Amino acid sequence: MACGPANPNSLGVSVWFEGERVHGEVRLDERHSGAPGYAHGGAIAAIMDDLLGQVLIPLDRPAVTATITVDFRGPALLGRTLTLEGWCEKIDGRKLHMRGEIRDGDALVAEARALFIHVDVSHWEASGQPLPESWQGWGGEVRDA
Repeated sequence: MACGPANPNSLGVSVWFEGERVHGEVRLDERHSGAPGYAHGGAIAAIMDDLLGQVLIPLDRPAVTATITVDFRGPALLGRTLTLEGWCEKIDGRKLHMRGEIRDGDALVAEARALFIHVDVSHWEASGQPLPESWQGWGGEVRDA
């Protein structure tokens, strides 16, 4: 939802990888407004969930969000380039403990803590929709350790 050029209604997030960390940028506009001039908190939370989901790619672990907590630390002003960073703090069996930040320059806008659960890629087949070709073989078997 938040990322990906294939979705014309995405939030316009672009990401890149540096090792097991994901970095990104987004510039929100009036479509994402909460209060006048400010991004809606739901847009910020969606960006965080998607950002942390991108961390699964370098970890080679398909997973689903079990919980996510977003702490809003400052205003997310519309029309500003916000920078993003997400990483995995710890892996405990199938549990992936994730962290992320959104910044406007040096100012912290939001930070998140999330728990993702490693699942087999077949989890998404229940939708009846074809899975992206790039997902074939992703993650191999679910690892408990």
